[in-house]
Amino acid sequence: MHKGCTSALNRNVYILLYYYTTMERKTTSLKIDTDLWRKVKKHCIDQNIDISEYLEEVIRRDFVDRMINKK
Repeated sequence: MHKGCTSALNRNVYILLYYYTTMERKTTSLKIDTDLWRKVKKHCIDQNIDISEYLEEVIRRDFVDRMINKK
């Protein structure tokens, strides 16, 4: 298997494991750039994605990437 594929596969496995072990949800309040928020909302509407789930996935991927690449 190509090294890049293995890394991507491992990242996805970690994401899935993390997701299924942390099911409790927390309501939060964020301050975010208005234009960015508008674009993200439109993207989620266009893709029929719940915005909370989308943001959670983006944060999770970033966090897992940083943990995997931490040295």
